[in-house]
Amino acid sequence: MKICSCGEPIRCQQIIDGKKRNLKNRTKCLKCLPFGHKTSKISIEQYRARKARNQRDCYNKHKHEYQRESTRRKEALVKLTNGCQMCGYNHSWNVAYHHCEGNKDFNIDKRQCQYSWDKVKPELLKCIAVCHNCHGDIHAGIVEEKLIKIHNFNFKLKIENLTDYPD
Repeated sequence: MKICSCGEPIRCQQIIDGKKRNLKNRTKCLKCLPFGHKTSKISIEQYRARKARNQRDCYNKHKHEYQRESTRRKEALVKLTNGCQMCGYNHSWNVAYHHCEGNKDFNIDKRQCQYSWDKVKPELLKCIAVCHNCHGDIHAGIVEEKLIKIHNFNFKLKIENLTDYPD
């Protein structure tokens, strides 16, 4: 049997609040440290702030790797689709993905590298690749819905047979 710093024995098991409790890992007796006593020295807000800071630090440490990978993947997708499906403009940072069917689970943009191809592909099949000017025209209602569906069908044909991110 262990002995507490106050000289009291530390029992291995004891009934507390009508329940049999295992106390064999304790370093202090129940008089010095009551059962269920909060031993943490920081509040939950401090804990959450520290955890968020650690996650931010980890992201910032690897940020350049993430950005390089996302740039490579987006450029490969733009190359695959030959740029804007409406006007043909072909610059990777000016191509957006317009969702034309189904619910949007997430945006396809430069952060797509955090997702696997298995998650990105179904989302791409709901989209068409358009430049920002054409994207604005679609949302303004200038482009006919029938034309969007035709471009979506052509886009699906390019994406459906891919098994991994294009290179």
